[in-house]
Amino acid sequence: MQTHHNFTHSRLLAQLQHVIKLLSALRARLRRRDGLIKKLRTQLASFTVRTTPTRIAHHTYPAEMIAIAVNTVVEANGSLRCAAKVAGYLNEMMGWNYKTPSHTVVSTWVKRLGLYALDHSAVKTGRYVAIIDESIQIGREKCLLLLGVKLREDRSQFAPLNMADAEVLGVEVQSSWTAQEVEAFVCRRLRHHHQIELVYLISDQGTNLLKAGNALGQQMVADCSHVLMNALKKLLADNLALQTLTRFMGTFRRQHILSNRSALCPPSLRDKDRFLRLFVILEWVERLDQLWPDLPVAHRQLLAYLNTKSCRAFLQLLRQLREVIVMATALLKTSGLSERTQYLWTQRIQAYRSQHQLCQLTEKLAAIIDDYFASHARLMARHGRLLCCSDIIESTFGRYKNKGGMKVISADVLAIALYGHKVNVNEVVTGLSTVSQKMVRQWNDNYTCEHRISTFRTLQKKVNARTAAA
Repeated sequence: MQTHHNFTHSRLLAQLQHVIKLLSALRARLRRRDGLIKKLRTQLASFTVRTTPTRIAHHTYPAEMIAIAVNTVVEANGSLRCAAKVAGYLNEMMGWNYKTPSHTVVSTWVKRLGLYALDHSAVKTGRYVAIIDESIQIGREKCLLLLGVKLREDRSQFAPLNMADAEVLGVEVQSSWTAQEVEAFVCRRLRHHHQIELVYLISDQGTNLLKAGNALGQQMVADCSHVLMNALKKLLADNLALQTLTRFMGTFRRQHILSNRSALCPPSLRDKDRFLRLFVILEWVERLDQLWPDLPVAHRQLLAYLNTKSCRAFLQLLRQLREVIVMATALLKTSGLSERTQYLWTQRIQAYRSQHQLCQLTEKLAAIIDDYFASHARLMARHGRLLCCSDIIESTFGRYKNKGGMKVISADVLAIALYGHKVNVNEVVTGLSTVSQKMVRQWNDNYTCEHRISTFRTLQKKVNARTAAA
């Protein structure tokens, strides 16, 4: 009997232990389930917040659609219609219930956020170097742009400037810019940014810009690219060998661009090329030199001029000029003007002289670069190192002009103020809440000129009004 009781007790104890283990496993499963539910609820709340459109007071479209449309125009160089379609696709993908915006609405967003970035964003403080230039005229309009580069204590900036380094201090459009008008523009923008200290001004030394800088009492630094470009133009302006070579290239291109020899044709030669098409010419000739052994005899005969003694001698001169320009710009664009840069330039040109017999024109170019350093000796002694390259402002103009659309300059220059950074949702909310369409119209009336499209529209309205009255 006792044995039976002991056996029953052991069996029940084993069953109890099994039930306890089962309950512990179930409790662990419940804890894991509750943890997973909590995690999923947190993720759901996060996704709900992220996918819920951010409404802006008195605006139909959410900030997310506006941000992606503006970035498509500014960052991706997309057209206004392209940006509108991208915003519409975002709406469909997120399951929102908005219509696809029109291209005119996207244009309005870009202008308002551009004006916000130009005049109403965070206050700029500290020491700045300004870069000023006016664009090539399009129709009756010229754009004057003032960029600022902040001299930070934690950055030496021994590298070419990029969009992220520059801030737009001012941009306006007029049919022409006299020295007095440039002076008034700079004064106006410096009054707006009254907490910055302008150390010096970089320009291409155009007459109006130079006079304006002197009238303002600003220290002026000549852009190194324009100094070298103008020096090269002065040295080769009336060079008959260059004229003969470019004439040959133009004729060869016109005669063979539609033939089976089109691959051998030179690229089109721009009249306003910065270095008198020097780099384009040499790249084309060097490409032909590599292909020469494999060219048919008939093709070689057509290009025989390039192998004449006079042409080869001139090409050697161009190569020397190019090498000196590359040598100088490699220093000036990265390291600026300084005593150290001047020392390195002297060492490199002397080493180059020891390896090559310099032509007379090459020696003149080297002397002009020496004079460039000497003309800024006082400023170098005062500031240590000077930024002296305005390529960033030329790149900005190029980016704006390649935007497509109407070939006029209008209030859409406000988009330039957005270059260099991505517009986020918070900026959209703040910017559109701060800047109204009325403020954009006022800026357009005050700081742009009437272009040919708006003139045509004004005349068309008058014609329509007379027709309706009749």
